[in-house]
Amino acid sequence: MSLAEFVDDVREREKTLTVFTDDASVVEALRDFFEVQNVAVRRGETEGDGPEDFVVLHQEGEAVAVSTLADVREGLFLDVADPGEPTGGLRTTDAGTPDVIGSLGHSIFNVEGEDDMLLAQTAHYVADLAYRVGGGAVHTGHNRIAETDDGASRDRDVDRQLTAAGVELHVYGRPDGVVDEVVVHETDATEFETTRFAVFDGDGDDADKVALLVTLDDGDYRGFWTFEARIVDQILGYLRATYGGQ
Repeated sequence: MSLAEFVDDVREREKTLTVFTDDASVVEALRDFFEVQNVAVRRGETEGDGPEDFVVLHQEGEAVAVSTLADVREGLFLDVADPGEPTGGLRTTDAGTPDVIGSLGHSIFNVEGEDDMLLAQTAHYVADLAYRVGGGAVHTGHNRIAETDDGASRDRDVDRQLTAAGVELHVYGRPDGVVDEVVVHETDATEFETTRFAVFDGDGDDADKVALLVTLDDGDYRGFWTFEARIVDQILGYLRATYGGQ
């Protein structure tokens, strides 16, 4: 078993987000975000004086979740100038994961190396959720999502915020420049050369578990992010058994 095999084993489901709003720019922003994830985004219309500014998730033709558009925008960082560089740090809001996002189950994507904003955005979402929970553990690979000097600096800032909030942070591989209080699982395993991941154990609550796992091939990323507790637990189980993660 390897981390890359988790990517091969995850199967995609047909998913559609229907956005009910008069703001076409928001629909386009959601369409851009989900374009590489095989999630279709369409604009819906309400009749008469029906409610607006909400999002419905359909999975294989069946409506499975509804959230307000404001919650979805906040949850996906669509309201910040550069979602890949959330300069405001991690958020203290008590808002939980919107049902539409949590019910996505898992989304598979393929991302070209020069267009990795989705990965940075999703990794930040994992950290943000852990920060709001204020407990549990986040597990990351030694090669972080953002590999520039600025990205590494932001990673360390996020690490400090997480550990200060009571989140246990585990880093795997040959980490360089990690902050104090981070648990390091040092290893020369070759899979960390081509694998990136950020996994939150939900502090024991299945509803808050989330994982991002991608493999790198010729500069492009292939992988998935998931809210399915079963898959998150399997990844954590692999890390514990192979590298001694807690």
